[in-house]
Amino acid sequence: MGGSRVRARAHRRERSFGLLVGSHVLAVVAEYASVVGVLVYAFEHGGSRATGLASVAILLPQLVGAPVAAGLVARRRPRLVRVFGFVVQSVGYTAAAGAAAADLPVAFVVAGAVVALAAVCTLRPTGAVLLPAAVRSTRELTVGSLWFSYGESAGALVGPLGAAALLTVGGSAAVLGACAAAAVASLICTWAGPAGDPPAPEVAEAKRRGRGLAVAFGIVRRRPWIAGILGLTLARYVILGALDVLLVILAFDKFGLGRNGAGWLNALLGAGAVLGAVVTTVLARRTRLAPWLAAALAGCAAAAALLGVATSWWVAVALLPIIGLGAALLDGLGRMLLQRSADPRQLGSVFALVELVGGAGLVIGSVLAQVLVAVDDVDLALYALAGVLLLVFVASARTAWRADAGADVPVVEMSLLRQLPMFAPATPLTLEAVARSAATVPVAAGRVVVTQGEPGDRFFAVAHGQFDIVMSGAHVRVAERGSFFGEVALLADVPRTATVTALVDGELLAVDRVPFLVAVTGSDTSREAAWGVVRALDLGDTDSGAPTPTDR
Repeated sequence: MGGSRVRARAHRRERSFGLLVGSHVLAVVAEYASVVGVLVYAFEHGGSRATGLASVAILLPQLVGAPVAAGLVARRRPRLVRVFGFVVQSVGYTAAAGAAAADLPVAFVVAGAVVALAAVCTLRPTGAVLLPAAVRSTRELTVGSLWFSYGESAGALVGPLGAAALLTVGGSAAVLGACAAAAVASLICTWAGPAGDPPAPEVAEAKRRGRGLAVAFGIVRRRPWIAGILGLTLARYVILGALDVLLVILAFDKFGLGRNGAGWLNALLGAGAVLGAVVTTVLARRTRLAPWLAAALAGCAAAAALLGVATSWWVAVALLPIIGLGAALLDGLGRMLLQRSADPRQLGSVFALVELVGGAGLVIGSVLAQVLVAVDDVDLALYALAGVLLLVFVASARTAWRADAGADVPVVEMSLLRQLPMFAPATPLTLEAVARSAATVPVAAGRVVVTQGEPGDRFFAVAHGQFDIVMSGAHVRVAERGSFFGEVALLADVPRTATVTALVDGELLAVDRVPFLVAVTGSDTSREAAWGVVRALDLGDTDSGAPTPTDR
């Protein structure tokens, strides 16, 4: 019976993880496809000038959306924020599709896309918070990060390919209509899951932690190497922002590929991104990732310069996948380093800062490309892109080089502990200290973990499995993931008050007496929460004169 329940829970967790990744992939596909659809519509209705203005218009909202997303993630349940984001995306894409179908001026199509793409800012911060809560180990966190990286790469390929096909069949209206359908599907996936949604912060905690991006800036001050990773992230988005404009102009003016040519050129980038996902999987096993990030940026700069030297269709076929590969490595490896770098409660703010930096990079790249195309030609814009990437490399590489040494925060353990009432109010530093001191303990089915009446020196949080708790011969409950036991003996300094036996193979996170008590007694809120659990057990005189929350 216990085994079947565990298998059912495992199935639900896998299903929820699949829905989380699926919603991400669909949203990224829509994001890439919508940009192609809008910019092609702008070129057909106003030429390169209209394309440039439309590019800036659909990129600027990310600069506004990122702080808003940071504030929402800091104060609301991430799943609800994600649902809200998909609702807004659905509305925006639908409005843009309707405007394109009615052949309205470019501004109307752009307005709908602006609404949708601003809401995309909620996608990555909420995913960053939900992922650690959905996995059980650092290894699973790495695998989850890889799946998100696959999603980004798949979106970079499937989005432009789908846009190219739909542009041929039904123009930009068909592309944007498909984006609206993808947003609705993402909404359904998110509504059906994921399990393990972290709780929204308490108001007092939110005030203590600060608002939105202020949290992320504080993390950067404490961990300066994150600034180097953000610099490399900026470079990736400068590439994407510049190529959003340049590939449309190349497709129409240089290569004569017509309306679906921009989709095919973007698909070449996407093909490189898919290869980048495979390479990221291989590199994820290495202890040092920062050197590969630096190499990826240098490769993108070299490829952009070579494309400027020989701007032809066949050279583009050879070099655009290389740029896509480098951009994918910058995204995937950078995401892994950031995912391992902060308290799970702060990951939403960190990734919202990534969105802000990304928005700035997209605008810089787009404006740079437009100005230089107006001054001379696409060739000059490609040379300048290579130069900007080299400048970012010089400015960021040294700081980013130290990233590997700092990306060792026990994110999964912290995510598990923060779900427990006595640790939820703990400061990030306190929670990290407890997580670092904790030991992962595999437990075989049938093993007695603690015995009633014996001395107790450890607190246990259930990572996975089922544990039967019996007090004086009476069954109390079955502890599963997110549950805990062993706190009474430590808080009240008494023998164990129950016997706990593993029903199935499982895993516990064990915290020794001293770090547990230091963390729990470090604040009135934590202490009150811990003693509230003890009082709820109604153990009579169990405390044996031990200090209570009101008797310190």
